[in-house]
Order: sequence, then C-alpha cells, then structure tokens
Amino acid sequence: MFDVIGQYKTAGEIEAALSGMNSLIREYNASADAKLDLAYGYAIRDTVENNTYELFNKANKAMYRSKRKAHRSFDMHFCC
Repeated sequence: MFDVIGQYKTAGEIEAALSGMNSLIREYNASADAKLDLAYGYAIRDTVENNTYELFNKANKAMYRSKRKAHRSFDMHFCC
C-alpha cells in the first residue's frame, strides 16, 4: 500500500490523473509478460476540520469499493 497526497482542487482533476495512469498501465500491459493492476481510492478534504485519519479512512474505503467493483466485473466477464 502507498499513499499519495496531492494538491488537486476537484474530483475531476483526480479522475484525469488516474485516467492517464490507467492509460500508461494498459500500454505497458499490452507487451509485458507480468501484468500490472491498480486499485485506488481517493478522498478530498472539503473542510479544514476534517482530520487526516478520517481522510485516509475515506480513501481506503473508496479503494476497497473500487476493488470489489473490478472483481465483480472480472467475474462476470469470464463466467461460464
């Protein structure tokens, strides 16, 4: 696990950065023997009162939601 703290202003900026990272991973995986996979979640501090623990907890929960969604998609795609 690793964490990244950025100065993004909106969820759209974060989504654009993640989309770019996903594109690079797809490009790499097209010719790699060992494939890369990425699970991520993010949270945006909306007020100064939000503490760091709560922020990381929200991002962590978002990552696990993303992982569950990806696994369901994988299972459905290769089922039967």
